[in-house]
Amino acid sequence: MYLCRATPLMLGLTLATSLALAGDGKVGQLEIRGAFSRATASNADQTVAGAFMTITNTGSDADKLIGVKSNIAEKGGAHTHVRDGSVLNMVPVGAIDIPAGHTVTLQPGAMHVMFHGLKQPLEQGGRYSLTLQFAKAGEATVPVDVLNSSAMGYPGGPATMGLGMAGSPSMTAPMNATPMAAPMDSKQ
Repeated sequence: MYLCRATPLMLGLTLATSLALAGDGKVGQLEIRGAFSRATASNADQTVAGAFMTITNTGSDADKLIGVKSNIAEKGGAHTHVRDGSVLNMVPVGAIDIPAGHTVTLQPGAMHVMFHGLKQPLEQGGRYSLTLQFAKAGEATVPVDVLNSSAMGYPGGPATMGLGMAGSPSMTAPMNATPMAAPMDSKQ
């Protein structure tokens, strides 16, 4: 009888824990939250895709995102958008600074992870692994959930609150994207 009462509670805790961990990871003092991609739209280029998330540095030393890799594409790297008059251009960056005590948001229309040479289109409801390479903390592999093709953030996650997270200054590309001297885009 006691087990029957505990079972719904345990199922609820298990579900809450799995939802809280979707798209999340940690390495050293860096916390990665709400990693997601958009499904590739049938009327768009099906060989490219982006990944979005927040990265919080809870430590006292700055770090840098210096590489990305996943088995879903031939290569991946960090990109941002730069306005040239009325045109918004996507450009690769060499690294993304993760300042100590700050949260950096990778989101649609701003800094993000970009994949080229997708091996197959991303479908809503899918999931893949993404490995982020940091200069000091090392590597973190996080699950990336594939949301609908117009998603602007993980439902209920920090990216849906606009730039940055509550209590943390937002970081924008000119403040923390290192110009690309050598390609960050890495082949799998």
